[in-house]
Amino acid sequence: MVSRAVRLPAAARVASPWSNGKGMTQEVVRSGDPGSGWRISIATIAHDAEFSDYTGQDRHLMPLTVGGLRLVVDGRTLEVDQYEVLSFDGHAAVAAVDVTAPSLDLNLMASRDHWLSSLTCVEVSGDRAVEAASRESLVVIALEGAITIDGETMIPYDAWSASDGASARVGGSGRVALARVSPR
Repeated sequence: MVSRAVRLPAAARVASPWSNGKGMTQEVVRSGDPGSGWRISIATIAHDAEFSDYTGQDRHLMPLTVGGLRLVVDGRTLEVDQYEVLSFDGHAAVAAVDVTAPSLDLNLMASRDHWLSSLTCVEVSGDRAVEAASRESLVVIALEGAITIDGETMIPYDAWSASDGASARVGGSGRVALARVSPR
């Protein structure tokens, strides 16, 4: 599990190639090894490209760029709007198509045999509590607007990660992504 609570600044991330070499990604947080763990990353899609195969993983993708993404998933063309979540099998044949400008997308990938996972976009207006349940990891990613976590100002794509009952106050006005991962 991720440590009880930690801030994960966007400025500290380093870009690395996708496992298939057809794009770049910045890891937000990881727990465990690739075969049995989970990770959250922000990928840059600069051109039409096939996604990497992650057999055995549940994948959740959220476009972060205005205009969203056009994807072909197992032969079916889908329009995925900004902040909409598309969940799919990591073995699915997925490709970004008709890319005319670089775009970003938030990804949560978790070993299907070991983890239950979800990704949602939440509108923030005012102040609200967020809490990781017992044995759960919770990651909050600032998306847009003036967001604070426990009074600390978050810039876009800064994240806060907690586990096992840790909580925080999310305040301000804007949007955040909430990723939740718990053992099966």
